[in-house]
Amino acid sequence: MLHYKSTLFILLLLCLLAFTQNQGYAQLQLERFNLRLGIESESISNTDIAIASEIAAKMHVSLFLKHVPADQKLNALSDGVVDIISSSKIPPDIKEYAYLSSIPHRYENYSLFVLGEKNLEFSDSSEFVDLIKFHGFRLGVMKNYVYKDNEISKLIQSPDNQDIIFEYETNDEALKALLNNEIDGWITITSSGVASVVQCYHAINRIKHIVITNKVPVYFMFNKKTLPIGLITDLKREIEKFEAKTVKSRIYLFLLIESIHSSWFYGLSIIAGILFTLPSIILALTNNSSLFSIIMLALLPASFSNIALDIIMHKQSQGVFSNPIYIYCNLVIVLIGFFLVRLLGLQSSKIKCNQNFLSYLFVICDALVQSIFMIVGIIVSLMIPMYPIMLWDLCLYYYFLV
Repeated sequence: MLHYKSTLFILLLLCLLAFTQNQGYAQLQLERFNLRLGIESESISNTDIAIASEIAAKMHVSLFLKHVPADQKLNALSDGVVDIISSSKIPPDIKEYAYLSSIPHRYENYSLFVLGEKNLEFSDSSEFVDLIKFHGFRLGVMKNYVYKDNEISKLIQSPDNQDIIFEYETNDEALKALLNNEIDGWITITSSGVASVVQCYHAINRIKHIVITNKVPVYFMFNKKTLPIGLITDLKREIEKFEAKTVKSRIYLFLLIESIHSSWFYGLSIIAGILFTLPSIILALTNNSSLFSIIMLALLPASFSNIALDIIMHKQSQGVFSNPIYIYCNLVIVLIGFFLVRLLGLQSSKIKCNQNFLSYLFVICDALVQSIFMIVGIIVSLMIPMYPIMLWDLCLYYYFLV
């Protein structure tokens, strides 16, 4: 029993530490003020925030996030309200008040996110706009966000189209509206939309995205009035270094995101849950436990481990409740094992003779479960990111000792 209590304690500790660590990291970035990065929305600008934070950390300067409406970012930069912005729109008079980064730090694509059963075919943004108008397509857009594509901007701003345009504060709100059939689709930055979809269990296999525009380069712009030229030069140099060495890491992160929602990862979680039930049956043999206690011993650790993973990954719904196949598998294994033991009529003397075999089986199941948790822990700690990463190893090591 102590073993399972320790399991629940460690899993709960991981959730709390991951949550507080991420909150503390975000708060630290806001408390240390040096550079003011103008952003329109954290859900839209999360990539820019991550890149700017990493570059600022390497240069040992602090970053302060200042929320500015998208259509006022350039004015905020020219007026000295912010020190840095990211934008794909380059005005003709930019040289009068700002420097551009030497190279784009990322490229921006717009995608239409729709339910998988919808078949829409278009080759560019012009055909997309014509298709929207012709079919009366209910289109969701991001509120106060300036879309860089001219055709899309005209569609959204035209008074004639306001009956088919629906504005949302975040991608999560637009995704919820799409799943509730309040809109037919929504258009947003591809990376931001995908991030919202993969965090929603119900949406992973139901939503597809269609790329509308080609890659649009996005640059950092630095304020000439508020930043010294030496600091701007160093920032531009760090951006060049960052872009050169982070291409592979972005690919790896994308593969990790795909892995966390893939079939093999899903199957791995089910196997771990089943292996959790076998030690419970072994405990029943040695302690003559009741069926209810065996079910509790099996379901609590197995179910809570999946809930903990979903919480750490900030999913909108927990897979254990929305898709209870984990619980069903555990119940079936427990019932089969329990009644099989009773039907075979195992006596206490026979159990004592097979004590070594049961101990070996217990250790093997435990080792397999911990191996699976190690894989899950490494992937999640890289994706969060979770600091320090070795926290997972220390907790798992303690688990083995218990």
